[in-house]
Amino acid sequence: MKPLDIAWVTDPELVKPATDFFLANLSQEYIAMGEYTSGRALPDGGWKSDLADIITLELSQALRGTSKKLALAKSEGNLVALAVVSFSDQNGFAHAMLDDLITRSDIRGEGLGAQVLGWIESALVKQGVRYLALQNGSQNLAGQRFFERQGYRSITTLRMKELEPE
Repeated sequence: MKPLDIAWVTDPELVKPATDFFLANLSQEYIAMGEYTSGRALPDGGWKSDLADIITLELSQALRGTSKKLALAKSEGNLVALAVVSFSDQNGFAHAMLDDLITRSDIRGEGLGAQVLGWIESALVKQGVRYLALQNGSQNLAGQRFFERQGYRSITTLRMKELEPE
């Protein structure tokens, strides 16, 4: 894999191509708790029909806010990965959450994710962030193996049950 051009972006013109890229490279296995709580996924594990609108809104907000950023990675001018990172500082505990890391599905396994993640980690360290966390869906076994190889460890198990009204 050639070196990537990775940057935090703020140009609103990039929301549409980033949304299209996100949707084109998404799988059912990607669903984790964040997809439910953000309204992206249905309780049965499927994607909501208005997912494109939800992603467009989320990426637009990431361009405008200081608590969330969007990074795009390009190779030879082509979008090959994107990441959304949320920032928090609670009681002096500066940390970030990797909300999304999406790589082009046809070239996964070629080191894209590791390059983007490494860039994000370096950028966060420069900003004084000490911890980066993420959620990984229980069905996303490839994602779990990837993050373990990058030094991430499991610190909790999250469970969900849909409650039926009486």
